[in-house]
Amino acid sequence: MMEFHAAHQGVMDIRVIRHRHIPGMLLDDSQDSTAVVQSIAQWLTTAAARAKRDRFLCMDCDMTFHSRRLPEAFMIVTPFAARTHSMVTGICRRCADRDDAELLQAAISTMRKLYPNATEFEPGRSA
Repeated sequence: MMEFHAAHQGVMDIRVIRHRHIPGMLLDDSQDSTAVVQSIAQWLTTAAARAKRDRFLCMDCDMTFHSRRLPEAFMIVTPFAARTHSMVTGICRRCADRDDAELLQAAISTMRKLYPNATEFEPGRSA
């Protein structure tokens, strides 16, 4: 997990959640894990109901998702100021076929398109 600071937007936590992470999160009764799992469930429900022209895109390519093509992983962005709200983006199988560090860097690059002045902080390390 990496932390991400966007100018004038506060600190955000960016995580890549793979399928293998979800069972542990379901067993973890923390508010954070519950919020992330609920956000993913809401995203999946919304994605399945979207019309073809409005389908969600992969975080890092133009692959679209629907009820028969689901993400291999998810990018979760949670602002520290509102830990119960998250932004969720699916990641297709091809894009998710990278190691965790590479996939996290791709997620950070995606967020930098929205927040060009963002600065990356690692938890526990001073700036």
